[in-house]
Amino acid sequence: MPAVRLAALLLCLFTAFPASAARRPRHLKAVDLYRSDEITLDAARKRLMPLIDRYAALRESGGRRSLAAAAKAKIRVEAGLRAMAALAYADLYYADYVTPKGRSSYITLDVVDRKDRKARMPFRPRPWRRLPDPGGLLAAWRGYAALGKRLIATGQLELTERPDGLGYYRLWGSATPKLAAYEKRFEAGALGRRKELLQVAFQDARPAQRSAALFVLSYMPGGDDVARVMQDALRDPDVDVRGAALQILADLATYDRAAAIDAGKLFPVLDYPSTADRVKALAVLVGMADNPRYKAFLLSCVPQPAVRLLRLSQPDSQDLAYTLLTMLAPAPLDRRDVDGWQRWADAQAAGAPKAGGH
Repeated sequence: MPAVRLAALLLCLFTAFPASAARRPRHLKAVDLYRSDEITLDAARKRLMPLIDRYAALRESGGRRSLAAAAKAKIRVEAGLRAMAALAYADLYYADYVTPKGRSSYITLDVVDRKDRKARMPFRPRPWRRLPDPGGLLAAWRGYAALGKRLIATGQLELTERPDGLGYYRLWGSATPKLAAYEKRFEAGALGRRKELLQVAFQDARPAQRSAALFVLSYMPGGDDVARVMQDALRDPDVDVRGAALQILADLATYDRAAAIDAGKLFPVLDYPSTADRVKALAVLVGMADNPRYKAFLLSCVPQPAVRLLRLSQPDSQDLAYTLLTMLAPAPLDRRDVDGWQRWADAQAAGAPKAGGH
């Protein structure tokens, strides 16, 4: 980008939200950047922190107007990142946590250098077709999801770790007659309308339709078949569709240990562009880590990217990365000993017999 254009863009960014006008966010605990050879976190903070603070403050405020203004601030942060370097991807990922100890929020600036696009974004082209809903199953999935939320909100349904029901991914299970009727419909549809559902899952232009098709396909009768479909969906161009596939794979890995999951297809997701991708991939790998059929492979390739995620402040990334590492290491280290974990991960990569990170 010519220097004059770049200067003009940055001037526009910062005059839109001057630092003096931005309220400091009360609950923002940390800002991370993942990961770039072109931009450092310090450089991004120096140029974009007034915009980032404004975005976080608006998110904290809530309300329709504040959220609309936050969406505009987010766009400007991402444009600012793109103005700093040749990027294939730039996104501001925001996570908000409310616990008995109070509220906290974290921001991750997710970027992909243009030179890393092929390795980190191995996605299919966006589909363009608009396909019919097979037997109304996709609308039924949305009805099932909405019904469960209503039942929880009114105290008629309790969240459990593993609901009783059908299928390999159980959102609400079959706790009420209406939920059970939905699940029976999905089971029948996943078998009888499989071909049409697969077409929607991989060829429909609408991400919401593709995601719904994957959830219905999780009711197919064979765990191996479900795993293959979800692994293929990891190359979808939309983060929400990939997220649906990863949610289903996480249930498979945790609750159906006989299902064959290709760990080699999961490993690259730890370096995918979005925090949402990486967190959900960690959840799948945690489910696989204590399964003897996967452990040797995971030890050979997972420690280094897991340590990279352990370094992040974002709690979901950090907690799941630490859990995964402790499941793989024979003598786990303290979570704060990131340098020790790095030495252990380096030893695994080099094939050296190193125990406990020492």
